[in-house]
Amino acid sequence: MISTKGFVIAGLDVPISDAAARIRADTGLRLPDAIIIATGLAKGARYLVTHDKELKKASRYLETISSKDLLNRFRRAKKK
Repeated sequence: MISTKGFVIAGLDVPISDAAARIRADTGLRLPDAIIIATGLAKGARYLVTHDKELKKASRYLETISSKDLLNRFRRAKKK
């Protein structure tokens, strides 16, 4: 695994593959999209930042938000 401040490049392992298969079966997402969701869950992601409406199918696993919504959350948090 390679990481830098705020970013992680993670390998695809058996637990992530198994989770991706379950997510794909449950949501009907394409396998690459299910792998993204499963990897995010395995690595403790809080959000999936995307503009792909298809990925909203996985919102029960990982909160999907747009980049604009994420920026607004950061701005609100900074004001507190």
